[in-house]
Amino acid sequence: MVASPKVEDRVRDLHRRAVAATNNGQPVVGGRLIRSAARLLGLPATEPPQGWPAWPDLATRVLGTYAAVETALGHSARGLALLDEADVLVSDAGRGILRQQRGLVLILIGRMDEALVCFDEAIPLLRQAGEFVVLAMSAPGRPGTPGRSSSKTAARPSPAGR
Repeated sequence: MVASPKVEDRVRDLHRRAVAATNNGQPVVGGRLIRSAARLLGLPATEPPQGWPAWPDLATRVLGTYAAVETALGHSARGLALLDEADVLVSDAGRGILRQQRGLVLILIGRMDEALVCFDEAIPLLRQAGEFVVLAMSAPGRPGTPGRSSSKTAARPSPAGR
């Protein structure tokens, strides 16, 4: 990975487009885009790539989105494996995002009880890291989060996250 503002901008653009495509029902397009972003970061990896951490928050988001896209494409084992790999790479500040993404993946595969545990773990971490947009998007209706609704059921989060 070459740490330069140009590469960072390219990765952020690919990530943004992958999230948009996946959330608009085009996970194949989202997958192509997020895999390109991951390759630019030297990911996935089982240990931090050389020069790590140039942009640990961005890498966490890319890996989380990559996992959600793989799951949306029917590759849930791969999605969960990507999240497991991300555990060794994520910074303390990114741990909440990673727990939120695991919760999203677990929702997509119908493991709701486990997903709620992940969201409950993510909430204080996201708050501490100042990730209020992710917090509001990932846990609507959960006590202590922005966007809390009076409904007994939470809205389904978008598959690719943020």
